[in-house]
Formats: sequence, structure tokens, C-alpha cells
Amino acid sequence: MYFGWKIDADKWFEYAKLHDLTVVTRVCYFEGEDDSDFSDNENGDIPEIVEEEVDKLFSVAEVCWSFLWELKITPYTACPLKCSMSLRGGVTMLALRDNYKDNSSLTQDKLQQLQDKLGETGPPKWYPSNHFHWTYY
Repeated sequence: MYFGWKIDADKWFEYAKLHDLTVVTRVCYFEGEDDSDFSDNENGDIPEIVEEEVDKLFSVAEVCWSFLWELKITPYTACPLKCSMSLRGGVTMLALRDNYKDNSSLTQDKLQQLQDKLGETGPPKWYPSNHFHWTYY
């Protein structure tokens, strides 16, 4: 289970663009990768094309990290964005903790400030996940 808020990734991606929080990733494409004999290339020196693209979800995560950093809330994992599984499909959410690992940096005051920053009308909730493990290492 994840504890947090469902978020609209499109809305927060626009926020990231307006506040210079976009994240650029480099994507490698191999010349001729769509050719039927691509794997038969004997010279092994396949030219690659590197393009920079703005990554939508990493940009949304950057927005969330900026809010958590400002409020001194410690993310419980490397990426605060999670996909909650529901009957209607996956839902993107900002997860502040899960049912395996508590987050002692979450206080009522900080949660209220984060709720205000996100424009959420209600408190965070528990959402289902398919993540299972016995311990954190």
C-alpha cells in the first residue's frame, strides 16, 4: 500500500515547464535498427543517434522532489512517483510512504503544507500497490 495523493501528471508536467524543472534524458537510437538484417551486422560499429528528450515523468518527479526538499520531507524511496494499481488501471501518485517503511519526517504540519502546495482538498490516503517484500536493504 502507498500513502499519498493521486496526481495529474499532465498538470504537473506543465508546472515543471513553467518553473524550469524539466528533466532531459538522452535516448540512443541505432541506425538501421528497424532493418530485418539488423542483428547480422558484422562490423559491430553501428552508428548511433543520440537525441535529448524531455522526460515527462522525471520532470513531474522533479517537481515533487522540489516540494519535499523545501518542506524538509525525506522521500522514503529514490523516486516519489509510484503507480497505484486499481480496478480502472494504473494511477500515478505521489507516495510519501508505504506500509513496509514509515517516514518519520512526515508531521501533520508538513503534510498540511504539502497538501496546500499540491492544491489537494483532502488529506493523503492509502492506495493499493503490487509491491511486496519482506525487508528493506
